[in-house]
Amino acid sequence: MNRINWTDEYSVGVSKLDEQHQMIVTMINKLSANHEDGHQYEPDQEILSKMVEYAELHLKYEEMLMKKHGYPDFDQHKESHGDFIIALEHFSKDVVSGNKYKLSPLILEFFVDWWTNHILEEDMKFKPFFQEKGIS
Repeated sequence: MNRINWTDEYSVGVSKLDEQHQMIVTMINKLSANHEDGHQYEPDQEILSKMVEYAELHLKYEEMLMKKHGYPDFDQHKESHGDFIIALEHFSKDVVSGNKYKLSPLILEFFVDWWTNHILEEDMKFKPFFQEKGIS
């Protein structure tokens, strides 16, 4: 189904960001596992609640790092983060609040697509910038 298989191609060259990305990927993959065989290994509600909190922390950390070092596309990148948080909270609110038992497969697909594209396209834009600054 919808999983992200972490490989070196996802590395943005900053170890803390890579670790945080891997944690989010793990959460997405847990949601996928719940949907693949119908067994709730960990309730979607718990995973999503953690994911909302962790994604917000990660994105704020990434933004702090970009701002601190003067990343030139900071405003555009921050805007994409804000759009994602709004979507994440909107899509997951019924599950986190307990109104729904499971996350919709379409929303899960959105999470997989957004994170895959965001890391491989948007975050890769700052990889050479941070490498030039000696940040790893």
